[in-house]
Amino acid sequence: MGFIIFSFSFFVVISRVNGGYLSSPLSSFSVNSWVDHSTPEYNGDRFLNRMTRYDGLVFTGSGVNILNCTLTVNCYDGHDGIDLRALLNTPVFAAANGVVTTGFSNSGGFWLRIWHSAQGYSSYYGHLNSYVVTGGSVVRGQLVAYSGNSGSPGTGYHLHFGVYNSQTSWLAIDPFGWKGTTTLSGWIGNIPWIGTTTDPWPYNRGYLWTTDPPSLKPPATYVSGVISQNTTWKSGNVYVVQGGVTVNPGVTLTVEPGTIVKFDSNASISLTSTSTLSAIGNPKFKIYFTSFKDDSVGGDTNGDGNATSPAPRDYYGLYFYQGGTGSFDNAVIKYAGIYYHYGAIKVLGGNVSVKNSEISRNLLLGVYIDSGSLLIDSSVIKDNGNYGIFASVSTSTPIMVTNTAFGGHSLSEAYFFGPIDFVNSGNSAFGTSTSRGFVIGGYLSSNQIWNPGIPFIPSSFFVSAGKNLTISPGTIVKFPYSVQIQSLGTLNAQATSQNKIYFTSLKDDSVGGDTNGDGNATSPGPGDYSGLYFYQGGTGLFDNTVIKYAGYYYSYYGAINVLGGNVSVKNTKIVNNLRGIYGNSGNINISYSFIHNNTDYGVYNIQSPLINATNNFWGDASGPYHPTQNPSGKGDRVSDNVNFRPWLTYDPTQDPANPCPGC
Repeated sequence: MGFIIFSFSFFVVISRVNGGYLSSPLSSFSVNSWVDHSTPEYNGDRFLNRMTRYDGLVFTGSGVNILNCTLTVNCYDGHDGIDLRALLNTPVFAAANGVVTTGFSNSGGFWLRIWHSAQGYSSYYGHLNSYVVTGGSVVRGQLVAYSGNSGSPGTGYHLHFGVYNSQTSWLAIDPFGWKGTTTLSGWIGNIPWIGTTTDPWPYNRGYLWTTDPPSLKPPATYVSGVISQNTTWKSGNVYVVQGGVTVNPGVTLTVEPGTIVKFDSNASISLTSTSTLSAIGNPKFKIYFTSFKDDSVGGDTNGDGNATSPAPRDYYGLYFYQGGTGSFDNAVIKYAGIYYHYGAIKVLGGNVSVKNSEISRNLLLGVYIDSGSLLIDSSVIKDNGNYGIFASVSTSTPIMVTNTAFGGHSLSEAYFFGPIDFVNSGNSAFGTSTSRGFVIGGYLSSNQIWNPGIPFIPSSFFVSAGKNLTISPGTIVKFPYSVQIQSLGTLNAQATSQNKIYFTSLKDDSVGGDTNGDGNATSPGPGDYSGLYFYQGGTGLFDNTVIKYAGYYYSYYGAINVLGGNVSVKNTKIVNNLRGIYGNSGNINISYSFIHNNTDYGVYNIQSPLINATNNFWGDASGPYHPTQNPSGKGDRVSDNVNFRPWLTYDPTQDPANPCPGC
């Protein structure tokens, strides 16, 4: 049932009128084989069939021995249907209303038949991988099975589709509905054309199918206005949103797996207080939210052929206002974001969860949030213009982003600003033409942990009094020009020798890759950013970190600036800054660290309490340079009020044989 010798793809137009009887058994109608019979109810395999292709093209030569198929076209015998291109586990839909039976044969593998009593024929689906329905009644467009390669097709994954003249017999009808009664002298049986070699489609429009050519899916359903009661959008159907659709409070809109939702220009769906949008698909059968112009899923719904193509900004998107809830799983959301309503998903006080989904090709933003809550997990967010996620909040807002891949954004993968309760882990970035980082700024309103994965890019970030910012081992923090982190609370950056924490310049491609996306156009240097500031009551804990390229020309220009706080530094590299550490007031302890190649001072202290900086390596075995206390020192310079004796003659951050005692 399927020696593939020809390939042809139909351009398909979805009908808006439910005419005819059959709709396509697949979401993409691409035929791989010739049809082996030529007329409805043609009984048996007859030699004439070898000359007839599924698209109506026929052999026009003469004097050829048709018994052994020595024609000018390829052909074969014994095929009673058409083979449709289908990868493993492609959804298979019922072509019309009917009753299901299933079985297995060596040739057809796992098969499913649907008896269409209203039409007086049955449809057949062969070589299936698995069933969704094994009996009972189904409706046209309903998901019934998944395609495969069972039986002995010898052709790889595909769907064999046939039509028969009754519930149980095997008298084949051409699935395209060809018919003809003229018999030519010397030929056996009826032929699919009437005295001509013209494609028979002009004579048989809509014979078995909803449209000509066959439709991809049942006709689209157009939706507008208010949804005032619980509503389900069914699997296998196309829904077109027109204008602003609002789901009333207390109402749930459920979108089944395999449903396609297309938005006309200026269209949107809005969820308000206590209303819910539930769009839970599955890996085999995703849910699509896309443009009316998108022919890649659900076919050419707007019926304009190739005249239009989808693009970002084709529609407004999905709005979740105060109390509105959205749950997306195995969904694809793209081409949204009209100006002033950027992004596909807008969280404006609602609560939204996105899992195992794709948010792509929307204007400027993938997701926008100004209040409410947002969870994104195990998803892909890509090619959304400037940002994948843009969060700008004024009140404490929980945002969780985990195990999600970002790529293709021109400014950064995400922007977080304000009092955000941020949870992140397992995120990654891909591609080379993007700024691959999470920009984060504002006041820390709740304890927060920055985890490794996508680098963090601070934007004037403040750790509030009584709050903790914990930076996990392996995390990379990259600073843009002149930016600083200021702390009145606790900054805890304690890592391991095998998995260090980095504070460095956004221009530094040596860790975390080319985060600013400029290739080799820029290189890092001392003074690229302001550094880390600890004010009265602020605490800094650094262990196995690397701090470099800080000291932007400002009042203090140190990588670490202690202005009344308490800072402990161990097993840390402080290198290539204008100044390594600046002390004004507070308490500073530095040990078993590598302080080197800082342009001005390694450690500079203007306070009367000494900075304890014993057991550090200053870049040379002779110790740090001090004009009176160690004038022969060739290492980094130190100021007065720094206790640097004894010093180390090796780099403790690189020598595991000399670990920090007691650490």
